[in-house]
Amino acid sequence: MGRPDSRAAAFFDVDRTIASSNLLSVYLDLALEGKGLLSRGVWITAFLPKIPLYAYLDWTDRVRFIKSFFKNYKGLQVESVQTWAERRGPEYWRPRLFEEALREIESHREKGNKVVLLTGGLMEMVKPLGNMLGVDAVMASRGRVSSGRFLGELETGPLSGSGKASAARQWADAADVDLARSYAYADDISDLPLLELVGSPVAVNPERRLENLARTRGWPVHRWSGKGSA
Repeated sequence: MGRPDSRAAAFFDVDRTIASSNLLSVYLDLALEGKGLLSRGVWITAFLPKIPLYAYLDWTDRVRFIKSFFKNYKGLQVESVQTWAERRGPEYWRPRLFEEALREIESHREKGNKVVLLTGGLMEMVKPLGNMLGVDAVMASRGRVSSGRFLGELETGPLSGSGKASAARQWADAADVDLARSYAYADDISDLPLLELVGSPVAVNPERRLENLARTRGWPVHRWSGKGSA
């Protein structure tokens, strides 16, 4: 093993990169908790018409998709979401984690690298995952709140695209991390600014556009699917 390199970091996207998750599945787990079979059916029937629009936005404009999707949180009590995260979060994340991702994270720890989760997901939903994995930092979207309830809007722009890269750069500057010696793992073309920010970009389970670009540039392309546990 080489000398520990604490000035390098490994930035991991979350959804479809280290876990078989997405904004929709984690929200559904929260929204359906405690509902009876009939109530679940009624709720799902009302929600289904939104899915084609979300799928379209996710493919064409990730930032617009995140802004649009977080409107679903409007009116939810922050306390109830935090309670879900503390009690149900580990149960949600553990079976969805990729074994290969866990090995990669541990490999970076052994090298002395810092490990960071960077995702467009809501901070309250992702924080339990960061705690489970014992990472150095979690960067995620934060919802605007009034009178203890989410407003369905974000405090700042969605943590996606250039916003994700900007957050990584600011964190690296504060943590004395050399981005040229660092790594980034992501699955979507919207993550290109983050991947281009570091010296060692890695495409994980990439959609077609990112896979084509990664192969053109000679970046590693990984397919992670094995289920692990933290």
